[in-house]
Parts: sequence; structure tokens; C-alpha cells
Amino acid sequence: MQVSVRTSLVLVVYHLHSYKAIAKALSDQVQSALKAFLVSVACQTRLIHRGFTTAEADIMFNEISPNDPFHLAVIFLTEGDPQGGWWHTSAHGHQKDSTVCEEDFLSTCLVNLEDVAERAVTARIFGVSCGYNLKVNGTINSIVRFLERTPYQSFVTPSTSSLLMCDYIPIFPEIFLNLYYFGTALEPALYRVWGKSKEARSHTGLMLFTRSPESVEMQVKAISYAPIASRPLGVPLPLLQTICGCDNDGMKWSFKKTFVNGLEAIFIYRAPCCQVELQVGIYPGNRQKFVQHEMHFVVENWDRESDTFTFNDSDNVKMKILPPRFDGKPSLVCRDRPWTTAGINAAKMEEQFAEYMNVNTM
Repeated sequence: MQVSVRTSLVLVVYHLHSYKAIAKALSDQVQSALKAFLVSVACQTRLIHRGFTTAEADIMFNEISPNDPFHLAVIFLTEGDPQGGWWHTSAHGHQKDSTVCEEDFLSTCLVNLEDVAERAVTARIFGVSCGYNLKVNGTINSIVRFLERTPYQSFVTPSTSSLLMCDYIPIFPEIFLNLYYFGTALEPALYRVWGKSKEARSHTGLMLFTRSPESVEMQVKAISYAPIASRPLGVPLPLLQTICGCDNDGMKWSFKKTFVNGLEAIFIYRAPCCQVELQVGIYPGNRQKFVQHEMHFVVENWDRESDTFTFNDSDNVKMKILPPRFDGKPSLVCRDRPWTTAGINAAKMEEQFAEYMNVNTM
């Protein structure tokens, strides 16, 4: 039996001119999915730089019941600039390619929808863009500062530097069904759809900006797929062919064992073709691993004080490549000291803290 719901969705899809057809297809797919479950949808698609007037925003309410509660969802399709900012326009006619900073971009898309967002049960933003600009110093902080001045409760955007839209866009109809028909909370809905889609989770990590209704501060976290066979604690392994040089026709590392090395974890892999061994030492820091729907993920919280995600491959990861042993035995694993720079620093801090506690308890 199908149950109708007394909520509606106001959907706004912004796009570059070059993504016009993709935006229209995305809009149609989301509307078809929701209308099949009797959810009323008022939708507008438009170029990013044109924004909305307040009057245009109000017109959308003619398409939904004025007496029922409604949700607002804003989707934008663009590209991130490696130097910071998002693409605001793409070349078309007399229009040239141009970028603007993240705050100006979001202001263009959202400022005249704020009255709608204030009245909505939930107001959410979804980015469809590569995450190049998210790696630029200060970018996340500027997004947080802007969002904290608005009524929007959340913003979800890909974190990967090279987004495959063909893998990411198809998950939107199911995500929206979970959110606006079944009433699922945002993060569980993402794991239920993105986390269970092999293509989406494998190619696209997520950056999630959220806050509770009682809080002004936005919390930011990066979520990554982390199967131990290929991405221990979210760290991608090097391609096997680049290490062993064998003509192995797509073979992959074979996971063997995990060791604890103080505050670090050491993962052992072997090449099925020539038995070259790869040892990967990782200091996880504040990365947390967990399982959802039988899939392994890692979550890392953004540190507001330092304006960074503290985990970085150069400090938190060390790999060792060892030749095959002719006796067939596994290579020895050094566990008498930390491997990584971050692990060494953390061990020193623990020692200093222990010494401090001993001095103050004598």
C-alpha cells in the first residue's frame, strides 16, 4: 500500500551552461521519483550567475499546497578551481569562463532564497562538483562562515578531485526519496544510498557540513570508503603494476595481516604475481573507522582551530616495499618504534604527558 505524505519539496537546480542537459535530466529524475510517491514538487533550473529574485522564489509556491509543510533543496552543478572558488559561468556566446570565491558563489545561489529557507522544515544544499577547491587553505572556513549566517542546516558536496558525474548523479533520486518521503535523517540516508552504490562510494568521498537545530556552529566531516583490501583507513594503495613491474593483467594486492604498532596500524600486502611485499604504516590521528551496511568507511572531523583536516599522507603514512623471500616466509615487521612523522610526534607527546603526571603526583 502506498502512503501519501503531507509535505512538499521546493527544488532549485543551478548549473553552468555546459551542464544544462545534465541539470534538466537530474531535475526530471528527482521529480519523477518523488511524484511516483505522491510528493508534490515545485522545481526551477537556471544558470548559476542569474540567481533568483524574491518574487521568482515566491512563484514556485503556486505549484505546491500552501497549507502543507515543505522542504527546500538546492543543487548546483559546477566545477571547483584548484586555486580556490567555483566556476560561476562557462563560455557561451558572449559569456566567458569565470570563477568566484566560495562565499560569492553561495551568496548568488542562496541569498534570495533565504525567506524560503526560513519557512522550510529543512533547507539543504547539495553540490555536484569536483573537490579541488576544498583543498585550498581557508576554503572550508569561508564556507562555514557563510553558512552559519544563513538558515541552511546542511551542505553535502563531493571531496574527490576528479568527480565522475555519471557515477554520482544517479544516486540523487533515491537520496531524495529517503529524505522527503521516508523521512530519513541526512547522514543515514547518505550511507543507505551513496554507501551502498559501488560506483559512487568507490570514486567519490563526501564532505558534509551539518548543524543541529539548536546550534549555530557548522560541524564539518570528510567521509571516505575504506575497504581494507585497497584503502586501509582511507589511504589508497599504489597500483600493483607500478611497484612490481610484472605483466599481471590487472592483479591487485592481496591483504595478509594487520599489526598494532603503538598508536599506529601496520597493514601487510603481497603481490600475487611475484610475492613482493608492501607494508603500510598509518597513524590514524582523529580518523575513525566504522562499518555501515557491511561496508568499511572512515570519518575525519575538520579542526576549527587549525582550519584543517589534520590527517595528511606525508605525515601520517609510511610505506615499505620489500623483495620476495625465497624461503616463502613473511618479512619481519618493525614494531619497536613509530614509523610515521605524526606517530613519532604523538608518541613524544604521550611520553611528555606521562612525565608531567609522574612529577605532579609525587
